[in-house]
Amino acid sequence: MNHSDNPTNIIPKILCIALIIVVGLLCISSAQGSIGELLNAGGTHAAPTLPINIPTVRPTPSYTSPNGQSASAGETPTPSPTATARPVLGQLAHNGAAEEIAHHTDSELEFIITRVTREKLVYYTVELALTSPYQLLTAFAGNRITNRDYTSNIAQSNDALLAINGDFCGYNSNGIIIRNGILYRDTASTRSLAVYDSSGNFSYIPEKDADAQALIDAGVFHTFSFGPVLVENSQATSDEVIEEHFLSHRVREPRTAIGQLGPLHYLILVVDGRQDASQGMLFSELQDTFVSYGVISAYNLDGGGSSTLYYNGEVINSPCVEGERKVSDIIFFKGA
Repeated sequence: MNHSDNPTNIIPKILCIALIIVVGLLCISSAQGSIGELLNAGGTHAAPTLPINIPTVRPTPSYTSPNGQSASAGETPTPSPTATARPVLGQLAHNGAAEEIAHHTDSELEFIITRVTREKLVYYTVELALTSPYQLLTAFAGNRITNRDYTSNIAQSNDALLAINGDFCGYNSNGIIIRNGILYRDTASTRSLAVYDSSGNFSYIPEKDADAQALIDAGVFHTFSFGPVLVENSQATSDEVIEEHFLSHRVREPRTAIGQLGPLHYLILVVDGRQDASQGMLFSELQDTFVSYGVISAYNLDGGGSSTLYYNGEVINSPCVEGERKVSDIIFFKGA
């Protein structure tokens, strides 16, 4: 028997072979697991458990303009003409029997026309909300300050939806007159000047102190030279100011006046007068009416036979003259 055939020498060899086999089996098992993961990566498998507090994915925000056009975040939307939300209309508290005549709304403006009736008095309120100060427009009869025509004719020739008579600036030879941003006359009077600026706000100054070119440079869109100023800072102006310039302050007359309730929010009053059904208003009564509606300010325009309210092709108030009086100018609004 050789030395190599000794049984005691075989045992280490067997143990070594067994160890090699075990290590090999372990390597094969590990390799199969890795291969299985790779094969299953593109197949169907159970969803993994998500960690807690995963942030919510929100859709890309979008902007919708008043005209209905949308723009996604990152794009620059077309600027809206309004800087404030449109006020809610129809909240006025009327002192008398109130009848809604019209309620118009579109993408650019909204207004409500109401007829208010009391004993021997009929007047109309027009509450307006605009989206741009440049929607309050003016026009001359035949495009000339010295021409005259009926309010309804001037309105129709300018495609107006709503219109009132203006300050009859063509009747006077003086008065600083700016309309639609253009200076038409620069001759100051002793009246109070109503200034309508590029933000759509009314303010008032003594006309003798006004500088027409400075107003133009400041972007003033309209001026009106009539008066008196009825309300300032939510308070009725003094009787002394009215009495000094207006002989009709003690007489009830037809009236047309415009006030401001807030940003791009206005109130027009048109008062019938010189009739059995409606005698008209004193200036003090006109002031009290505006204050009761909560205006910030208000200004009197031409009245008497000129007082006219036009809507959608018709004169809806009752002018005291037969039909209408011819005037030089109107304030008007167009629909979208």
